[in-house]
Amino acid sequence: MVRLLVIVVLVASSAAAVAPAMAAAPDRDAQRSALDRNSALWGRQHLRDYRFRLVVQCFCPGARRAETVTVRNGRPSGSSPIQKRLDTFGEQFAAIGRVLGDPGAGDVSVVYDRRRGFPRRASLDPIKAAIDDEQSWTVDRFTPLRPQARSPR
Repeated sequence: MVRLLVIVVLVASSAAAVAPAMAAAPDRDAQRSALDRNSALWGRQHLRDYRFRLVVQCFCPGARRAETVTVRNGRPSGSSPIQKRLDTFGEQFAAIGRVLGDPGAGDVSVVYDRRRGFPRRASLDPIKAAIDDEQSWTVDRFTPLRPQARSPR
């Protein structure tokens, strides 16, 4: 009887330890839906001129420096070499989509701007079994800009 009680306690404690971890893992389908919904929200605004501050964190030189990125007519300027692949919201949505679509990828966590839909914070693990491939970024100080007048040719 004591043996059975010990086994029951061990099984119950193991299940209790695993349950929170499983509950905390977001559903990939829900994450894809959130990506699609927020990407569409951003697209409906037709903003091609905007400015934001970007901080990229990864295991790479030059990371963790805040840079102000200006996007004019969809073209970014002001980003460091580390930030080049994330210096427009379109590139950020694409990076999130690539990781979500890869069955070998690890965890993905994204917080989207409620009003505009762009990624405010993202943390991606592109290769689940690899070490030091994780990257994350934060966006703040977002400002839509007035389109620049086009010069006559």
